[in-house]
Amino acid sequence: MTRTNKINKKLENKYKKIKKKIDCSKYIETCKAECCGIVPIPLDIFEKHKEKIGNYKILPSPIVDVVIPVNNFTGKCAFLDENCKCAIYEHRPGVCKLQGNIMEMPCPYRS
Repeated sequence: MTRTNKINKKLENKYKKIKKKIDCSKYIETCKAECCGIVPIPLDIFEKHKEKIGNYKILPSPIVDVVIPVNNFTGKCAFLDENCKCAIYEHRPGVCKLQGNIMEMPCPYRS
C-alpha cells in the first residue's frame, strides 16, 4: 500500500466515525461547490474514473502516486460536472468526504 493510500485510508476511517454527515445536495445550488477546488486525487482513483471528465489538465504534484486534475474552464476539481456535482461522489477521496464534516474544514452553508 502506497503512502498516499495509507493517508487516504486514515481520512476514510475518520469520516466513518462521523455520526451526522453533511448532505451537500441541500447546499449545492447556493454554494456551487465552493469547497471543491484543486484536490489531490490518488492515482488509482483517477485511473478508474478519468473517463468521467472532459477538458482538464494535470497540475504538477510533489507526491508520486497523486494527480491533481483541474477543469480547464473553472479551475476547480475536474470531477465536478456542469451542475457542480461530483462525478465520483461514491469514490471521492477521504479529504473530500471530510469537507464540511469536521471543524477544521467547515461548510459555511451548513446550519
